[in-house]
Amino acid sequence: MKAKQIFLWILVILWMTLIFCFSSQNSDESAELSGGFITTFFSTFMDNFDNLSSDEKNDIIESMQFFTRKSAHAFVYMVLAFLSSTALYSHKLKIKLVVPIAFGITVIYAITDEIHQLFVPGRAGRISDVIIDSTGGLIGLGVFVLLLMLIRHIKKMRK
Repeated sequence: MKAKQIFLWILVILWMTLIFCFSSQNSDESAELSGGFITTFFSTFMDNFDNLSSDEKNDIIESMQFFTRKSAHAFVYMVLAFLSSTALYSHKLKIKLVVPIAFGITVIYAITDEIHQLFVPGRAGRISDVIIDSTGGLIGLGVFVLLLMLIRHIKKMRK
């Protein structure tokens, strides 16, 4: 394997490790992380957020928890699918093989991640999360294919 290919597979493994670390958080740690993200987001983009009462802030945070967590699921698996497809493509595989293999990696990892969460206090393994993760993976693959098409088009234009 070439250095570039090794580097790309290391990125895939590091990203999987990051997902595993997020999934290893108990429910309180996970809620604190997503709540912190929501607070930072609204403090940055909502002028009067910092002037709201604690109850008003908590209401906003609670109302955004579900959306934030599910968006995070989709995002991390979008990146995993993109990284996996890039690593596979570096082996000169045809795109017709890269996409289904990268999707398989993404779905299998999503399933094992949900099984892992069955053993984390306050967390649960959910089929709906596998579906969200897989949807994120499909988006990542779509981005990969579109970028590949764009790169090929630019190369043709330069000739």
